[in-house]
Amino acid sequence: MRSAAAFCPNRECVDFHQTGEPGEYREGVVVCPKCGIHLVVERPVPPAAEPAVPEGAGEDQVAGPLVAVATFELEHQANLAASFLASNGIVVLIAADDCGRTDPILGIVTGGLRLMVSESQAKLALALLEQEARAGG
Repeated sequence: MRSAAAFCPNRECVDFHQTGEPGEYREGVVVCPKCGIHLVVERPVPPAAEPAVPEGAGEDQVAGPLVAVATFELEHQANLAASFLASNGIVVLIAADDCGRTDPILGIVTGGLRLMVSESQAKLALALLEQEARAGG
């Protein structure tokens, strides 16, 4: 008869980092000798597979198709509006047709600065901007 094993549930434990599996110890051991966490009787279930996130992607990445919700002639106005939307949890991209400011002659924005948000957040962004405009912001 096989004796009951005990497992270390700590994913930060040296055993887990070295093997990708929880440390397994013989019956009677109650604390992991490597990390000091109390052992469990059942083998810990591996965490659900997380979707792969592209390198460089983060919480602040705009997902989905982008739509313009406002256009400004002055950069500081666009920055203020973008900051306002960001403070309300909306990720904003400012788009300008100025060739990335690489040419001094094209330093003037000809098509205005557009606030771009994901299509799924466009209605909320527009409502917030309209509310702010009515309040005099």
